[in-house]
Amino acid sequence: MDPARLDHTPFPPPDLGERIVSAARAEGARPRQRPRWLPVASAAAVAILIGGAVGYAAGDYDGIPREPVAVQAMDPAVQATAVAIPHTWGVEIVLDADGFRAGSTYRVVVEADDGREVGAGEFIGTGENPMICNLNSSVLRSDASGFKVLDAAGATVLRGDLTAT
Repeated sequence: MDPARLDHTPFPPPDLGERIVSAARAEGARPRQRPRWLPVASAAAVAILIGGAVGYAAGDYDGIPREPVAVQAMDPAVQATAVAIPHTWGVEIVLDADGFRAGSTYRVVVEADDGREVGAGEFIGTGENPMICNLNSSVLRSDASGFKVLDAAGATVLRGDLTAT
């Protein structure tokens, strides 16, 4: 650094502003082209997302066997479907339903071939709102003949037949 020039203030060239504006206008005037592969890649990504969502919603995405169960509701307000899932520790009943009296407690028992009734859990009715309950029992699937949903008084509100699957 030259100490004799410390009091000298540098100034930009007088046409610097015009050159910057001119260069910016020239860049803005050029049309930007999208890569040719962008629409194809976008369509492929959308297809993968939709296919994944449909596959997930379709069911057997985890490899666990699900057996449809024939159900019969004693209460006409109850609409239900069920599947049984065999496990090494027992059977799981997945109950998808609505119409169980809102706020009421229901108990589920799995019926064994030898006549035993083994608890599988309880749930609270949701009225017209849909619900999905995962109910588990220690009765092995091969030993289970059915299940019952009982109201607080012990009356059967819904039956599931596990012999028809």
